[in-house]
Amino acid sequence: MVKRAGIGSGRWKAAARAVVVAAVLVSLVITGVPLNPAQGQGAMTLRITWFKWPPADLLQQMGNLYTQSHPNIKVVVDEPPATQWFSSAYDQFIAGKTTFDAAVGDSQWLGLGATKKYYVDMTAWLKANLPLKDFVPSLLAAYGQYPQAIPGVTGGLDLVNGHFYGVPFEADALAWAYRKDWFADAANQEAFLVKYHHPLRVPRNMDELVEIADFFTQPSKGIYGIAFHEANAYDAAAESFNEFLWTYGGDLWDPHTHKIQGYVNSPRALHALEILVHLAKDAPPGSGNYWFNEVNTAMNQGKVALTNNWFGFLPGIRDPKASTLGKSVAEIDAKVGYFNNPPETYEGVSSHWSALGGQGLSISAFASPDHQKMALDFIKWFEQPSIQLIWAKTGIGGTANIKTLASSEFLNSAPYARLELPGYQIARDFWNVPQYEKMLTVLTQTINEAYTGQVAPKEALDSIATRHEAILSGK
Repeated sequence: MVKRAGIGSGRWKAAARAVVVAAVLVSLVITGVPLNPAQGQGAMTLRITWFKWPPADLLQQMGNLYTQSHPNIKVVVDEPPATQWFSSAYDQFIAGKTTFDAAVGDSQWLGLGATKKYYVDMTAWLKANLPLKDFVPSLLAAYGQYPQAIPGVTGGLDLVNGHFYGVPFEADALAWAYRKDWFADAANQEAFLVKYHHPLRVPRNMDELVEIADFFTQPSKGIYGIAFHEANAYDAAAESFNEFLWTYGGDLWDPHTHKIQGYVNSPRALHALEILVHLAKDAPPGSGNYWFNEVNTAMNQGKVALTNNWFGFLPGIRDPKASTLGKSVAEIDAKVGYFNNPPETYEGVSSHWSALGGQGLSISAFASPDHQKMALDFIKWFEQPSIQLIWAKTGIGGTANIKTLASSEFLNSAPYARLELPGYQIARDFWNVPQYEKMLTVLTQTINEAYTGQVAPKEALDSIATRHEAILSGK
């Protein structure tokens, strides 16, 4: 799902580009990336489409680096707005002609791209050219394999019989940031202990997280407990709901039978949505329109104790130019900590999930054979561990490479870096079917209506169930 989406501050983007350039230059020396000109090939342009956000800006920088070692290849990243991302790509696919050679797309695009033959089947090439054992297995399946072993269940990697239409490109998952200075405050510690009979700490379960959000909500002081994705925008409201739904032991459907009724509107699902509707009251005014930008801004302005956002947006919290929490990264780091989504045991069922984000890179079936080969050559270069380290150390690019994720250089690159691999290992995706876009629109819009009080939680879930079943049945 949209993951690691764009931070709105122009100053943040400028800072991000500066970080990228510095990282690239340093890494050229450290990793020994070859800079020998390629010979015997005419000038060509590789066009990749991805929506406008910092990782796409970073990809352009990586493309510029690629050109240093492949001077006959120019890489151009086309960046439509996030709200037009899907339509800008699929309108071209439907027309049978694309201006781009490769598309970075959500995992759920695979179903439509594969069944309509918009994407190149990369199975044989991947097995021959990439060290597939170096990828986090669930991410390789989520970003590349169609169909999943069980549709809608993250993982199910099948390297023997599976077909692959993409490669992991931007790994991501939802995680949490918190005001650790507020948590450490002696008065807060004492008041919290009196009220809840356990210490104020990084939450050990979802119910504790709700207590923390309630505790810190003090509108008279302009302080609130939480900020999370609530907006009716692409997958914003849907993904926050998914994370709570799964962690309270619910599901969107039966992935074996595709039955919807009794799953997305089950008692567990209702409990999860009621919790989120409650938490929406612990968020700042106007939070019904919050997506990634607004969540970061709430933390940066010192308004909230907790924020839920994609790993790819967490660098924005550490930007002194965008934050009131400190004049340096060190000052901000002294006030803000991070944790992965906690587990929960509800009515005897223990669950521990986060929402999977990120995207894979797929090649357009309408690109010419020489451009398809050019895209494959770029992918092989990009997936090298040394290049993945450049990509990931910025905090903007997310890697699915296990060796990179476990490297000391990456682990020491940011305070949340050590959370990424464990976060990916508990990350879960939702339906991987061709009807994905229609189902997502229904889910996001209706969950947002529940968050903002336009419809009751039970009514919202019953409506989703009815409409999702109609979509899957082709009605």
